[in-house]
Amino acid sequence: METEAPASQAMESDVSEAGWLSTSTWLLLLSAGLLGLMYDYWCHQFLSRYGIQSPTPLPILGNMLWLMRHDFQTMSKDCRKKFGKVYGMYIGRRPLIMISDVDRVQQICVKDFAIFTNRKPRGFESRPFDKSLLSLRDKHWKGVRSVISPTFSASKMKLMAPIINKCLDPTIKIVAKLHGEGKNIQCKDLYGSLTLDTIGNCAFGMEVNCQDDPNNPFLENSKKIFDFSFMNFAVVILLFFPGFTFILNKLNVSAYDYKAIDFFDKVVDESVHLRHQSEAQETAENKRVDFLQLMLNVHKETTTDEAAEEATQEEKEEAKYRQSMSEKKLTMEEIKAQAMLFFLGGYETTSTTLSMASYLLATNPDIQDKLIAEVDSMAPTRDDVTYDIVFKMAYLDMVVCETLRFYPPNMVTTRFCASKYTYKGITLPPLTEIAFDVLSIHHDPELWTEPDKFIPERFTKEERERRHPCAWLPFGFGPRNCVAMRFALLQVKIALIRMLQNYRLETCAETEIPPKLGKMGFITPPNGVILSVVPRSHGETTTSE
Repeated sequence: METEAPASQAMESDVSEAGWLSTSTWLLLLSAGLLGLMYDYWCHQFLSRYGIQSPTPLPILGNMLWLMRHDFQTMSKDCRKKFGKVYGMYIGRRPLIMISDVDRVQQICVKDFAIFTNRKPRGFESRPFDKSLLSLRDKHWKGVRSVISPTFSASKMKLMAPIINKCLDPTIKIVAKLHGEGKNIQCKDLYGSLTLDTIGNCAFGMEVNCQDDPNNPFLENSKKIFDFSFMNFAVVILLFFPGFTFILNKLNVSAYDYKAIDFFDKVVDESVHLRHQSEAQETAENKRVDFLQLMLNVHKETTTDEAAEEATQEEKEEAKYRQSMSEKKLTMEEIKAQAMLFFLGGYETTSTTLSMASYLLATNPDIQDKLIAEVDSMAPTRDDVTYDIVFKMAYLDMVVCETLRFYPPNMVTTRFCASKYTYKGITLPPLTEIAFDVLSIHHDPELWTEPDKFIPERFTKEERERRHPCAWLPFGFGPRNCVAMRFALLQVKIALIRMLQNYRLETCAETEIPPKLGKMGFITPPNGVILSVVPRSHGETTTSE
């Protein structure tokens, strides 16, 4: 028995020690948890400390769960009704201030632009987009913008119009084939492939042929880049813990699919290499006019007297600023970034706009009839579709502008408040991201009569002049608006003309009315837009070459 006593005492000592360690560990974890909750609560009181109301945030998640469960249209309408035209929300712990007061938008975008020049970095600006206009800041952004802007001038767009028109040839054939087989058209797929073909030609000078090949690597890699998933570890970190972005960058971890990024990176490299090789053989007849070539040439160009005479006042000011920048040249990284932004940024927004325009025409046959009459009058055949004719078609312009009002592809556009800012009695905190609630502004009954009706006549010259300049914001407003606006409008207009030259658009049993809209600030319908087509008697029987 004497030999057993020490063993028993040792066992009791071990149990006691183990219990003490277990209790300490739990106390430590509990303390850390309480401190974490206190810190989380303090972070989620940030907006209220400045008198800005917001929906009640959840710990850690903020309002993300709510945003994921509801479509943006319902969410913004509810918040605006409850909190007014300035309210906040939390993306994780990160505050975001939503603004739908058009006077405030104008003040921020123009008069106080110096405070709101940049967009807040969120960690998604990894290679190569960190060098794109979307991510660049202050003087770097201004310098690159001054070089890029002239590539989207009216004179350059005139050169792009025939390229866009040619890209519609296979589209018309595909629609004819689908109709012949008794099938409806999925606008999302049809216009998505068309947009990639168009931008591939206009951006890189490449025949990418996405419309003829559903497994085309351009199409597959574009979809991969836009496939953000909450199963992606990097996406979760960047949304909820943006402070750890630098760690992901060190580890070369991105929210984007790097294989897809590398694909487009190689496309630009190969294209530039081929251009350098063929530069000596280039003549006036075979001179490239695509976006990539214009960027490569822009620092070498000088303004001729003829070009100066044709230039608009805006273009003259841009040229003057470029000279003041000591002929700023783009680095190869900057050229790649702009080319990829142009390619990928235009893919989703343009195809969505075409899908929604087709839906609105199909559900408003009287408006479609009026537009068809204008098409028949001004551009009845394929070869009538020129830049000058397109921009003389007043009703087409009204239809496209009203589509962009009704369904803006980007329902929000963001800016970064660099310092404490007070306007009309509301103070915006320093170093905070703000977002213009474009969808709410576009459906504000104080700005638009019967905002939930599709009325192209809102965009007559007289109505435009009568309206607040920030009532229509599909391309943003002020110095940081969309640099490719002219190209986007040209692409959409030519596509609609070619479709209506050949077909009427109609709803079918598969058409979702109204279409379910996307979440998280993107309007793209997750189920797409399915329509039927009816051939017009004088439509194209063969495609011009």
